[in-house]
Amino acid sequence: MPGDYARAAKLSSQSLRLSEESLDHQVLTWALDALAAACGQQGYVGKAARLWGAAEVLREASGFSQPPDDKRVLEPFLEAARSWLDEAAFQAAWEEGRAMTEEQAVEYALSEEEEQDAPTLVAVPEQQPPHHEPTERLTAREQEVALLVARGLTNRRIAQELSISGRTVENHIGKIFKKLGFSSRSRIAAWVAQR
Repeated sequence: MPGDYARAAKLSSQSLRLSEESLDHQVLTWALDALAAACGQQGYVGKAARLWGAAEVLREASGFSQPPDDKRVLEPFLEAARSWLDEAAFQAAWEEGRAMTEEQAVEYALSEEEEQDAPTLVAVPEQQPPHHEPTERLTAREQEVALLVARGLTNRRIAQELSISGRTVENHIGKIFKKLGFSSRSRIAAWVAQR
């Protein structure tokens, strides 16, 4: 069924597991590309960019080139994902994927960590935060967390980046929501992008 990206993600994950077991590196890169496309269409753009970056570097290491038909099919998904996330954030996520080993890429692809967070779409917020609530209302640490949320990082990755616990990240995000009157990570990302 067209547009059933959750099912596509599930099937791509199964393909990824099978290719890992059979050590078929070409199918593994194809499965990473397909899973990235499905994640991007579901709004998990940071994860999609990381998976595409990982697939790219694995193809380079294996000496495989992406078939032109695959490129043509994936290009609209890639362009859509790029349009939903700030270019710097998208590129940073892509580079994080390129830095992964094959094992790390597979583990990350099969994890549901990013899917537990709200999608990382950058969209124009429905309502602007009141102008009497400038950035100064956020503590320095809350500002750091907001920037990392805007980059599409999960709570776990933010915790690693800032050397704090996941629970502390949750607390900071809760305070950001309360102070700015937001209820989603995408609103935080849009707010950061506007500044």
